[in-house]
Amino acid sequence: MRSRLIKAARMGKRLFKNLLCATPMGRRFFFPPARRAVTLGPDDARYSWRLFTRQFDRLREAGFSAEAQHILDVGPGRNIGSALLWWAANGGGSVSVVLWDVDANMMVNEQALRDSSRALIEAAETDQSPLPVMLEHLHEVAEGRRLPEIAYLVCDDEQFASRVQTAFDLILSHSCFEHIWDPVPTLSILAERTASEGW
Repeated sequence: MRSRLIKAARMGKRLFKNLLCATPMGRRFFFPPARRAVTLGPDDARYSWRLFTRQFDRLREAGFSAEAQHILDVGPGRNIGSALLWWAANGGGSVSVVLWDVDANMMVNEQALRDSSRALIEAAETDQSPLPVMLEHLHEVAEGRRLPEIAYLVCDDEQFASRVQTAFDLILSHSCFEHIWDPVPTLSILAERTASEGW
């Protein structure tokens, strides 16, 4: 009985927060600019690796070959680490990653990318794959020898549809769609933006 009450209280709290975040004032309260992530902490970096490894393994089992040139991460929240890992896993270099969110939750600039790459390198575990090549690309970013093409877009569905015409080879999302009241328009846009051989 007690666990059901706790679960109901948590759900009520989440619902209340989601309702407040639907308003500009609520978004400013819960996501003030001073709380935006500038870099990854050790726990954030470990989380990024766990999330990436789980997604990568599932995609690889389905036949994904890690050759995506255009990647879209929908609703990344404060997680810049996943973008860096997907960029590195797909060869770095000319790979582009777009992070799309409706609220500004992080800062994406050269310093944030360098610092976050360092945190990811420190959090890497030796049994992760394709680790050696990925670490090489992350070292290039951490040392300032390369700046990955990672764009951060903060806009709604309509703005995204009009601003972004790229056909993405890989579209990812994690813990995002449960926060969208009507996901059908978003899913329609994503279907239109998925390349013919995309994932």
